[in-house]
Amino acid sequence: MIRKRELLYGDGSQENSLSPRALARRFMPQPEKPKLDAQIYKLKDENDKTLLFESRFESGNLYLSQKVSDNEYNLLMQNDVNTQGHTQWFFFQVRNTRAKNKVRFNILNYSKPDSLFNYGMKVSVYSEKKAQEKQEGWHKDGNEISYYQNGIRKDITYYSKSYFSLTFTYEFAYDNDIVYFAYSFPYTYSDLRNDIATIECDAERSSFMTKKALCRTLSGENCDLLTITSRENTENFA
Repeated sequence: MIRKRELLYGDGSQENSLSPRALARRFMPQPEKPKLDAQIYKLKDENDKTLLFESRFESGNLYLSQKVSDNEYNLLMQNDVNTQGHTQWFFFQVRNTRAKNKVRFNILNYSKPDSLFNYGMKVSVYSEKKAQEKQEGWHKDGNEISYYQNGIRKDITYYSKSYFSLTFTYEFAYDNDIVYFAYSFPYTYSDLRNDIATIECDAERSSFMTKKALCRTLSGENCDLLTITSRENTENFA
């Protein structure tokens, strides 16, 4: 996960160059500042075109959004789970859209030197209003898609590798829509549980499947073992 200080100072070696006065000032008691929820932007009025970002839902991973203009935003994603700083997945939501407003999104903290986005792959998009009016769910969309080295280094050393950016534009079709963007069509743990429950409720399909808890995940969720085979041989379900 990139922190603000890492973007500015790298691995923290900037501390070594601070003067004694600056170091002392750092550890002096500071006056309390009013607590603000930095995750929520408050619209100024009905004419405020700022997009409202959200990813506090299952599989969402937006870490930070920065407004460049009404038509451009810089984004940072959280690292993929169980990796050592690798980032590929993205999944976030935007609100307060304006019809025919074309917006550029720049995801700044990728580490792979190349991507399928440079070879025709498009962004996965879901629009709630489009789903209601046209019965269209997740689909591929986005234009001016590019993946490139952006010059932001992981730390300040000479041999440090640079991050890569994914840039794409999207033209919103509706006012006040809720639109989701993702690397690919999301399939969450809840989706998996619902699919398994549907099979279990089906008399014909459930006859070919049994389920038992293999273990629990670090978060305490069941990790189920599914056995799919003919019931003619009972040894298959031992």
